[in-house]
Amino acid sequence: MDYKKMEKKDKLLLIAKERANFKSHLVAYLAVNTFLWLLWYFLEEESDPWPLMLTLGWGIAVVTNYFKAYKKRDWVEQEYLKLLQEEEEKEYWEKGLYREENQDQHQ
Repeated sequence: MDYKKMEKKDKLLLIAKERANFKSHLVAYLAVNTFLWLLWYFLEEESDPWPLMLTLGWGIAVVTNYFKAYKKRDWVEQEYLKLLQEEEEKEYWEKGLYREENQDQHQ
């Protein structure tokens, strides 16, 4: 899906869905991990903390989901604007506008 060609309301709907998905993912992560850590604490406190690997692995997925929902668009838009500016500068130099401006300034 081409993000730049989407209608504004469609973009906002997509962003809203991604953010809602992140929030539900975070709630599930917190609920399940709280339950597992309490289970470990009350039943097997003397054993190795087996919920640790699940917490770390799933935590990476939650952080990735956060960046997708809240930060990705900023990065995409910044990169798009950077490329657009580079393209405009390239056209500026190719058309010789720089030489014309310099000649006008010296006269």
